[in-house]
Parts: sequence; structure tokens; C-alpha cells
Amino acid sequence: MIGKLYSRTSVISEKSRGTKRERPLSEASDEVLMASYLAGDIEAYSQLVKRYEKELFSYLQRMLGDPMMAEDVFQNTFLTVHTKR
Repeated sequence: MIGKLYSRTSVISEKSRGTKRERPLSEASDEVLMASYLAGDIEAYSQLVKRYEKELFSYLQRMLGDPMMAEDVFQNTFLTVHTKR
């Protein structure tokens, strides 16, 4: 199926009301993950892919009716996000 881009659990630092705290990437909002990714954190990008992998792939399969085409479109979608950052 779809290749895994993520391999370990990372933490992300966030400023919240003047204090800085760390929490797992899996608990970070999409906005925080995208900001971290744009700052160079590839693990944040991997978490975004992981977060939407099942839902988007299922949607593409239903819409396209072809698992191989759905996988191609899925990968193209996230590749485009990566190359246009």
C-alpha cells in the first residue's frame, strides 16, 4: 500500500500563553504541524501524512474506483505539498 514516511514519535515545542511546552506531534494541530514543517521539521510533515492517509486514500479509492490510481493521486498530492512549500 502506501509507503510510510514516519518512523518515530517526535515532540514539538509550542508557545502557549507565554510559556513553552513540548508535546507529541500526534497531539499538535494541523497549523502547528505545517508551521513546523515549513521551518524544516520533516517529522511534522510525516505526521500530517499519517493523520490524513486513511481518510484521503479511502476517498480517492471511492471516487476513482481504482486502488492503484488512488495511490498515485495520493502520493502526488503530498509530493506537491512538499515541493511547493
